[in-house]
Amino acid sequence: LSINILEMVSFILKTTLGNLSVVRIAKIGRVVRVAGVVLRVQHRLESWIPVSLVGIGARLVAILFLLNHIICCCWFWIGDLDWSDTGKNWLDLQTTSNGVFYRDASPYFQYLTSLHWSFSQMTPGSVSIVPQNSVERCWNVAWLFLGLFVSALIISQLSAKMVRLQTLNRDNILQMEMLNRFLHEQKVPLSLATRIRRHVKERTNEKKPLTMVDLPSLSELPLRVLKELNTSIYAHTWLSHTVFYTWCLIDDTLVHELSFRATELHACSRGDDLFLPLQRAARAFFVRAGSLRYKREVWTAISRDIESSQLLPTSSRGESREGSIILEPGAWASTVAIWCEWQYVGRLNALEVCDLVAFVVDSMLQVLEGFPQILRLSQGYAKAYSMLATPNDSEFSSRADLDIPPARVLLAMSVDARSIFSEILMDSFTDAQLSRTMEQHFPARRHRLSQHSTMQLREELQLGKCIVTLGPDCQLLRTVVLCVLKLTDLTDKVLFQIAEGGEEGFVPHLVLPATKLTEGECTMTAAKRLMQNDLPPLVGSLMCDSCNVVETEMKSKLGLRTVYKKTTYHMSLRPERTTSTSISQEVEHPTTDILKRLEGKYVKRNDDREQIFAWLTQGEFEYLQSPPANAEFNSGFL
Repeated sequence: LSINILEMVSFILKTTLGNLSVVRIAKIGRVVRVAGVVLRVQHRLESWIPVSLVGIGARLVAILFLLNHIICCCWFWIGDLDWSDTGKNWLDLQTTSNGVFYRDASPYFQYLTSLHWSFSQMTPGSVSIVPQNSVERCWNVAWLFLGLFVSALIISQLSAKMVRLQTLNRDNILQMEMLNRFLHEQKVPLSLATRIRRHVKERTNEKKPLTMVDLPSLSELPLRVLKELNTSIYAHTWLSHTVFYTWCLIDDTLVHELSFRATELHACSRGDDLFLPLQRAARAFFVRAGSLRYKREVWTAISRDIESSQLLPTSSRGESREGSIILEPGAWASTVAIWCEWQYVGRLNALEVCDLVAFVVDSMLQVLEGFPQILRLSQGYAKAYSMLATPNDSEFSSRADLDIPPARVLLAMSVDARSIFSEILMDSFTDAQLSRTMEQHFPARRHRLSQHSTMQLREELQLGKCIVTLGPDCQLLRTVVLCVLKLTDLTDKVLFQIAEGGEEGFVPHLVLPATKLTEGECTMTAAKRLMQNDLPPLVGSLMCDSCNVVETEMKSKLGLRTVYKKTTYHMSLRPERTTSTSISQEVEHPTTDILKRLEGKYVKRNDDREQIFAWLTQGEFEYLQSPPANAEFNSGFL
């Protein structure tokens, strides 16, 4: 559609602007589109046996024709040479008795004659041309000898391919016959039997990625070589996760043991379920290719009251569609199995053929028993993960079976516990050189931190202001989590903080009530703390309507990528509690008169900080942010 629009614009403007080179370049997109169609058609045809036979035959014929084309060109060149020990060449022969000579014939006829002679050297065919001198005779004998082997090789290759395809087809036919017999003996209903046959045919024709189970010959490798193979396949996946990367920084031999003893490839077809509700979680997964859909199916009772801590959020991590979450390559799933005993509450289904890395939890725990330091370090992380993964947690209830971001788990730990992870991680970006294993499998060039940035970052970590993890680009990622309250009364006014107390009195501070998460908090706990500290008169009078999470990414002054995760709780006053807290809107006033009728509410926090709040419409809030209103607001109202 875009190309057609550009063509219309090009046609309209051609008379005034001439040929538009940009439009002509844009038409190259058609090539990309055609290439995509060709790839899809090829993928569909590869699984069809007759088409495979035709494709193999066509390739062999093309090779045979190319070889004979070269031979016939050389044959014509030899016949056209001026030198001859007999004084004649094959081009001096007549096409028929008393006919024209080959030398005088048309180029088209000369080429076909040479090609005919070339094919007759590899097949039992005959031709009326014979060598007329020693050079031609030597060329003829040489290709009679080589043609014997070339023709035998081509025929044997074609026969082997056909036998192989027929064998595969025979196995599929035998399986279908046994399936039909089974369905008939068990008196399966016709509609169900038809669906089963269709699914079996689709699965048979699908090409799933190969795993080590499909290659028994790999078990014959020496143990040392097999360990190297597993490490080369799985180490990149292990090192892409913040916690596992920290483990391997402590002891780089761990990545070899985990790759060899606790990791395996897993391939699934379209429609396969990786796990089902109420099934015990025993493996974690990393998506390398393909896409999957997750949907929670087991829910506890959900209350919309702030006091109950139960809320269904709208997650911004992943594409949500009718309550489902789509997992793309690079996503983790079922990591909860590593950190706590768990039964799934949802279903993870493959939308297409998927290539996954599976982590066997029982084998992983056996490996970690040999690394007690890492096991002790991870216990605090496991407790924090278990706390956040509970079904009543508002922030992750819709994706409890998938993965909780390491930054959120670390934030739920104590400052001392999470600082250990952060210090180890930051040291790897300040050290001049890591171990050979880490350097070999680290997928990207590391961004080195300056000494000044490292000191500032460590100060923020000690104060609990941020979290440092490993980003998807394998660089340090600074994360700040905020909890914001948007309180609305019956007149659709929103509660804003308009001023903050200081040493010289109140100063303008126009924001929604918000707070950063502190040690061991989830967003719902932070929302409760914000209500109790900043808005104690409203405690018990609010209903929670919804919750949404928004991520904003930017580069901080420390030179690191920073992600601000803002969780906003949308709440409303209960009808019986709104009369004393909202400003009457029976009479509409101009926005510019807001300072004449603004009613501020003074609040003294538990930490003795003083703030002023007010109920404002969106238009009034934007007006107070303007420079003229802000100056009058500061000098007059405050």
